[in-house]
Amino acid sequence: MAVSAPHYAPMNNVVIANAIRNEMSPEYRRRVPVSTQANIKNNLESMYRYTAGRNEFVPALINKIGLTLLKPYLYENGLAEFKQGFLASGDTVEEVQVGLVKANIYDPTREYGEHTLFGIEALDVQTSYHKITRQEFYKVTVNDSMLRRAFLNDNTGLWDFVGQLMAAAANSDNADEYTQTLALFPEYYKLDGFFKVNVPDISDANSGEVEAKEFMRTVRTLSDTLALRPVPYYNAARMPMFSKPEDLILFTTPSAKAAMDVEALAAAFNVEMANVQNRIVLIPEEDVADIPGFQGVLTTKDFFVIVDTLIETREQQNAAGLYSNFFFHHHSIISASRFVPAILLTTEPGDVITKISTPVTGIEPLTVFDAETHSPVTVLTRGKRYLAYSEATTTGVNDGVQYEILSASGGPLSPFTRIFQTGGLELSIDEAATSLIVRTTALDSATEIKQETTFAIVGTRVEVWPSNVFNDVDNDGLVEVKAAEPGFNATTDTVTIPTVIGVQYRKAGVNVLNGSTHVVTASTVFDAIGRAGYEITAGTVSSWTYAP
Repeated sequence: MAVSAPHYAPMNNVVIANAIRNEMSPEYRRRVPVSTQANIKNNLESMYRYTAGRNEFVPALINKIGLTLLKPYLYENGLAEFKQGFLASGDTVEEVQVGLVKANIYDPTREYGEHTLFGIEALDVQTSYHKITRQEFYKVTVNDSMLRRAFLNDNTGLWDFVGQLMAAAANSDNADEYTQTLALFPEYYKLDGFFKVNVPDISDANSGEVEAKEFMRTVRTLSDTLALRPVPYYNAARMPMFSKPEDLILFTTPSAKAAMDVEALAAAFNVEMANVQNRIVLIPEEDVADIPGFQGVLTTKDFFVIVDTLIETREQQNAAGLYSNFFFHHHSIISASRFVPAILLTTEPGDVITKISTPVTGIEPLTVFDAETHSPVTVLTRGKRYLAYSEATTTGVNDGVQYEILSASGGPLSPFTRIFQTGGLELSIDEAATSLIVRTTALDSATEIKQETTFAIVGTRVEVWPSNVFNDVDNDGLVEVKAAEPGFNATTDTVTIPTVIGVQYRKAGVNVLNGSTHVVTASTVFDAIGRAGYEITAGTVSSWTYAP
């Protein structure tokens, strides 16, 4: 696999020897002087004969030079970009996904009780625990005689020697990690974790433009669909999830990618053509051969849960054999998330999204509670507040009902008697009706069921001031008022104008003051009109004629 890191020129023995010397013990630095091109062989030979120094030098050579300086030359796991860091302690990664929260209707007139303010809201929460799945080590033997020959090489003997040792262990480690990561795909398939979508077989050598375009149209459709809103279809946990198009990654095989045009790929992910390579990750066909009809997996970078828990080197010397064994330990969690969208593009039949039917079959009997005592009531008292409660009978979650109130006699109710969709019911103190009906309605796409419950109304009725204010019957924004008839004294031939809020009285078309008295000497017309914001209620008397 291509190495993404820049190329570094090999370091010669002098540079390596001095780099190691700088980190050694004071005794080592005293016994082994700074190396130059002239004395390097003598220094290394002296160090080799000095047992304690050799025991310091060899581990430092492997750990410092092998793990640091030679890293750019090593094979790199092609899926390493999806690793999520290092777990310093413990052996488990907990993955938690919280579902959607139910909406509540806000009612400014309602008093919210203890349950609303301090109660617990049950949330849809799912948890996955990812434990250590990989605990492996790689053994490398450093033979003293081989190391000594590397010392005596004039230029880059140490570099070349350590490079060969490290490449064997590190490349094996990365290759195994890559293989185990890819093994998650067939394992996920066996556990039925993928949401399957049927596409043409574009991996077939006989496939052509038609199949490729249909494949890309499917990818584009899924990419846009996942961004619209959270839905519970496309992940193994069936949690409501969504993904932005720019976060999606298509894992596919080289043969499938070869069938797709780069420009079509860019359109599918809604990105520039230059960025399309960042959205596609190629995987070997043999690693997904156990997935029938595999064409690709559309998911996000969070599909993989890969966390290192231990990367460590240990050394064991063999005095009899004159060699040292190095053990490269690599422990990690290699797992997959159940919560991210994971769509398998396959030639197999696709999964069918079935919408759950929630038919309404009835309505529970209505119960009305006193807002203060929280006890159920069957009679309503003017001026008090209540809470109506009922639910629809259904096989799903469509259990809400709609509330409305009607006068049992068929006449209008007070405009201040009202019911809210939260169930809050306010009975006005000026309510003239002696009974009312609370109607509850439950409905789904095919059914509508209504239920009516009648309640008697008791309590002293108080007429709201001003007493002549009625509803805005014609709904024109003007308050309806009723004019009182002026008083007429036939003995003195005088007319007394009453005082009525919202009413302007006139004598022969000229405004007169409320409470004023007028002597009539001939037949005179007095009438009433509405003041600003008011109007005389249609059908009521607003004109009178008086004569001496």
